[in-house]
Amino acid sequence: MTATIRILYVDDETTLLDIGKMFLEKGGALTVDTLTSPIEALDQLKMKRYDAIISDYQMPDMDGITFLKQLKASGNKTPFIIFTGRGREEVVIEALNSGADFYIQKGGDPKSQFAELSHKIKTAVSRQKTEKLAKDTERRLYDIINFLPDATFAIDTDGTVIAWNKAIEEMTGVPASEMLGRGNYEYAIPFYDERRPILINLVSISDNELAQGKYAVIKKEGNILIAETTLPRPLGRYSVLLGKASLLYNDEGTAIGTIESIRDITEQKQVEAFLMKQEEQSRMLLSSMPDIVMVHHDGIIVFANQMAIEKTGYSEEELIGSHIFNYVKETDREIIIQNMEKRACGELVGDYEIHMIHKSGLMHHVIIRTSPIVFNQLPSIVFIIIDITERKRAEEALRESEEKYRLIFDNSPLGHLSFDEKGVIVACNDKFIQIIGSSRDALIGLNMLSLPDKNLVSAVQKALDGSNGLYEGVYSSVTAKKITPVKGIFAPINFRDGRIPGGMGIFEDITERKKAEGLLKESELKYRSLIESSSDAIFCVDENGAYQFTNLIFASTFDKTPEYFIGKTFWDIYPKEHADLRKLANLKVFETGEVQTLEVEVPLPDTTLYFLAKANPIKDETGKVILNLTHATDITDRKLVEQAIQQANQKLLLLSSITRHDINNQLTVLLGYQELVAIKQADHDLIDYCQKVITAAQRIYAMIQFTKEYESLGISAPAWYDTCTLFQTAAKQVPLGNVMVKNDIPSGNEMFADPLIIKVCYNLMENAVQYGKKITTIRFSVLKRNDEHLIVCEDDGVGVLAEEKEKIFERGFGKNTGLGLALSCEILS
Repeated sequence: MTATIRILYVDDETTLLDIGKMFLEKGGALTVDTLTSPIEALDQLKMKRYDAIISDYQMPDMDGITFLKQLKASGNKTPFIIFTGRGREEVVIEALNSGADFYIQKGGDPKSQFAELSHKIKTAVSRQKTEKLAKDTERRLYDIINFLPDATFAIDTDGTVIAWNKAIEEMTGVPASEMLGRGNYEYAIPFYDERRPILINLVSISDNELAQGKYAVIKKEGNILIAETTLPRPLGRYSVLLGKASLLYNDEGTAIGTIESIRDITEQKQVEAFLMKQEEQSRMLLSSMPDIVMVHHDGIIVFANQMAIEKTGYSEEELIGSHIFNYVKETDREIIIQNMEKRACGELVGDYEIHMIHKSGLMHHVIIRTSPIVFNQLPSIVFIIIDITERKRAEEALRESEEKYRLIFDNSPLGHLSFDEKGVIVACNDKFIQIIGSSRDALIGLNMLSLPDKNLVSAVQKALDGSNGLYEGVYSSVTAKKITPVKGIFAPINFRDGRIPGGMGIFEDITERKKAEGLLKESELKYRSLIESSSDAIFCVDENGAYQFTNLIFASTFDKTPEYFIGKTFWDIYPKEHADLRKLANLKVFETGEVQTLEVEVPLPDTTLYFLAKANPIKDETGKVILNLTHATDITDRKLVEQAIQQANQKLLLLSSITRHDINNQLTVLLGYQELVAIKQADHDLIDYCQKVITAAQRIYAMIQFTKEYESLGISAPAWYDTCTLFQTAAKQVPLGNVMVKNDIPSGNEMFADPLIIKVCYNLMENAVQYGKKITTIRFSVLKRNDEHLIVCEDDGVGVLAEEKEKIFERGFGKNTGLGLALSCEILS
């Protein structure tokens, strides 16, 4: 909406004032105040402002031109129009020269006349506003240029200086009054001590011409030309100036001049150089740090030291330019964001813990220590990352250890307590309270060094002095009326720095042990009485054969007292060969930990005694054999009987052997003569009789041979035989022919048998070969049935009839003598 123009209309004709006010206000764009005297108008204008003044020329008190002159003299520049009936040329000229904007002559059509007057008013007001705006703009532009912090000046198209602000006055020492209006490169002299084109003169030239100029650094950014130059100064100093120049344009877009601003960036360059040096030093320092160092700008990594490369598993090329979040556990990223926001708000950010991810996927627990830093001339954040993975593991291990200790402390079957450096109880478990029969409130805070039990005080003091203190005594609880025998150990709690802040005690209720000791003493008395009254010789020795105990029977055998043997060894009692045997038997007890039974021969000066000894191992709590307790029963009478029977058997064996020998001789003679008879006699019946005689004689020979083998049965002691080897040995003695023996019995299996067991193996194979007819293979194997192992002999021959399977082991049954399998059965049974 257009603002209303306020008019002051001065004329001595009131009727004309009324008509003029009516016509001028008719359109609504003008408001009119009327006065009949210029003198009144001068007073009115001191109190009220108008946009334009209309005045008659010829008035009684003061003519219009005088009115105009007084206004101008007072500084009032309101547009002024002379509206008069006087039309002389000299009046018009005087009015315009005095500062009137327009001169309009009265007369003619009122409508047209006031329309022209309205137009002139609007024109005058508009022109004044335009001029004022231009002046204001020029003034503002001048003020802007003048108060710019950078040194600034401007030239017109002719190279004449049209602006020279205060900053350039201070920089050059040349006031604006001496520079404005100057041309011919006058503005270059304060900088280069000569007249020459400078940056402001190069705005319109080509890029090639720019490259050939005198500026070391010059570039264009749009329409702005930018250059740096270094100027020498006294005492070896220098100044670095940064200039920016561009064209000035009018409203029509026509270039009317050029402007240049100059900034002294010497300090900035020095700071940049210093910062570059500092940054290089910082880079070297950060590179050599033993911890992980990463520098990031808005989260983007711009630097990573060697330790960061080693600890993350990524190369420097992979790290630089990537986001810091790539190496942080996702749930920890929010922590980093929050701390970055705090730092952005100026808050202090302390150390915090996160998890970093290695390239292999392993997680590292780290502490982040942040600090602001200028890096690559950008505000950045340095992350000093301390890997505390091992420390965390140690803390976790310590926590677990403490937890385990707490569980042991609370749930131990032993009583536990801990005390401070003054001996005051600070903690105890439920078991200790149970053993003592007191309450926790009564125990916590109790100073053990003040108790009357001197042994207890001494043990506690030893712990506080750095050593272990043993204690055994009776604790009496008055409140519980309970007397508890206890055994305990007090130990110091040692810190790495050598301090002992207290100690701990472990207690065991030994009430049952005391009862057991009493029962043991009673039992020992009973057993000692039994041992002493036993008819067997009883003694106890250690692993070296040294006697620890003997009863009276044992000692009296050697015509000694029990005390005589204590500490003596086998070598002190027996001849060497017997002592060595005792030593070996004793060692076997200690090595196997099993009961050993053996017969012992004891040579005495006038006789030899025989004992059946049973060596019993005595073990400690760990199962280790510590003593050999031996009971020896006198079997001398039995041994004498056995020796007499053996002598009788030997005599019988000799007689049987001689008899067999004589019969075998006579059989040989009989068979020889029978063979001669068969040769001499051609009678078939007689030959058949002779053959029957030979068969009978052969059977008599087999029976005599059976008696020889049967005689040996049970004579020799049974022994352990490797089963696999046994059958292999027997197979070598059998005439197998084309029959193959397959031995599937694993090596290392042993059987306990009579030495004639090999005869069994032989008979089984020999019988199978002789009667198997179509036999090709004999196989031996082991069959496990329940807790037994059966040896199986099988072949692929014709086999045995079912009704004969039990009979073939009877003596005399079979196609020959019937003694082979019978002997095998006898040997096995």
